[in-house]
Amino acid sequence: FTPEMFSSLSSDFDKQMQLIDEYFSLWQRSKSSQLTTTIKTILSKFTFDSKHFLTYWKTILEPNNQENNSDIQQNRLSNKKLIISKTNELISTNSINTMINWKNLLPSLELLHNDQLLINNRHKLIRPIFLMLEKSLNQTNEFEQKTYIHQLCTTALLNLYTQLKSDECNPDIFNSEIVMECMRRTNDLHTTQQCLMLLSKGAQLFPEKLISMIMAMFAFVGDRLVRKDDLYSYQVMEKTIKTVIPSLYKEKNLEQRRPILAKITHVFVTSLAHLPVHRRQDIFRMLMESIGQDECLWFAPIQLFDSVLLSPINRKNEETLKKSLIDANEQMLNSFNQFSSATILISLTRILNVLLNLPDQITKNQSTPSTYSHLIDLRLYTTKHIHVFKYQLLAFVNNILSADFFIKMIKNGLHQENELNYLNELIQTILHCLLWGNKLSEDDIDISRYNKSILNKIYDCLNKTIALLNGSMFVNIISNLLQQQQTNEKLQRKTLEILNIRLKDEFTTENEIVLFLPHMDNLLSIVNKYSTHEQEQTAQTALFSIKLLAKRLAEKHPTEFLSVSLYF
Repeated sequence: FTPEMFSSLSSDFDKQMQLIDEYFSLWQRSKSSQLTTTIKTILSKFTFDSKHFLTYWKTILEPNNQENNSDIQQNRLSNKKLIISKTNELISTNSINTMINWKNLLPSLELLHNDQLLINNRHKLIRPIFLMLEKSLNQTNEFEQKTYIHQLCTTALLNLYTQLKSDECNPDIFNSEIVMECMRRTNDLHTTQQCLMLLSKGAQLFPEKLISMIMAMFAFVGDRLVRKDDLYSYQVMEKTIKTVIPSLYKEKNLEQRRPILAKITHVFVTSLAHLPVHRRQDIFRMLMESIGQDECLWFAPIQLFDSVLLSPINRKNEETLKKSLIDANEQMLNSFNQFSSATILISLTRILNVLLNLPDQITKNQSTPSTYSHLIDLRLYTTKHIHVFKYQLLAFVNNILSADFFIKMIKNGLHQENELNYLNELIQTILHCLLWGNKLSEDDIDISRYNKSILNKIYDCLNKTIALLNGSMFVNIISNLLQQQQTNEKLQRKTLEILNIRLKDEFTTENEIVLFLPHMDNLLSIVNKYSTHEQEQTAQTALFSIKLLAKRLAEKHPTEFLSVSLYF
């Protein structure tokens, strides 16, 4: 029987169905691999319509449908019979459930794995296959082909979605919950892999729909890890992070990608409670490596402190809030421990920039700066909230700067030029924070306790960062800062004050101070340029730097100070 003959029967659908039924039946009963291959080859050349599959499946999944409907109709003659009807309906539904011959479905589902198969209106097959998967999951009695049915359904769906055009894909039909349930029920790695591939495809097609699914994924695998901390559950989480999550933002530009990435990190932050403590760091690292640690690591502490502050429980109880904030700080500290010094420096700088760009007072319906609208919503904040939030971020930066793992990273040396640039940028941002902190004190005397604590934390940040720098790093960064801050007198003067503290320190070796000699001209140019009161103050500070250098070095290096004597 040839494909042409099958096509010639297009006007007689019932005869086509008889033929399809015979082929599938022969396929199922076949004991010969050669015969099975021949049947597959013949069927693969047929031109099907979705109606062929739907009709065939209906005879298997609903074998007694017509008889049941007629029985129900007859039983609705009286109230008494209506009760009997409902009972019979329930019984008949259960009997259908147990009477399904799942083996009969195998040939049709296997045929759908052929990428070259011609099917008109193939998009109409998607909902029924999801329903088939759901029905197999809800089957109360175990059956031999259960795992294989799950694999066939998920692979068939994946093939269909791969072949469909975007306008044929309906997000309402994609049932991520059923795919998740299939993953939850199985211990078969291949089935899990197929589910993940299907979810990954769904994430590409319907990213908004699948983002909420990621939360369920963290929750269910986390719950499973809590109950049974097995390697399989951990692998499911790892594969989800590496395959499904990147699909959510694939082929998006930076502006489109950032809100999606923020939602993903927020899902992790809000799902922390579902993950075993000893697994959190590994999963967090995998997540950040997947979505881009330099781009997204700084999201996490902001979102975590935000969620703690806005938690209904913490809003009612200040002691609970304090404990939750301490736990959150510690959690983020442990999480940052896994990343490179460059990534951490980038993240700390961006966190400090949040402080500088968010308001210090919250008004009614306060809008969030667009740069951070994907991370927090200031309409939910009060002035007290924003003060606690900013203080916690500063405290977190302080904790990182004084953490043993970070000190060790910096002391071991920054091996790439960009790392030194990142450190330079961090110090410059801290200096901007210092100006902000001083301005707070000048502008508002009513909240002096907050202002004082903020200023103290900023000075702590500055001192801890400067303490990390060895001689050559310190000289390079101070020199860069003086060059970059030529238009900002306050920052330039603060940089000179940092230099003077180091020069006055008797523990600063002569070998380190000598490194400043090539930069003498920079100091003289600052002294030489002043016309305003601000510039005059900066010039005096630069003169003091030259005096300290002369005191320590002029005797042994007189020629380097000739330009100074000529100037005076």
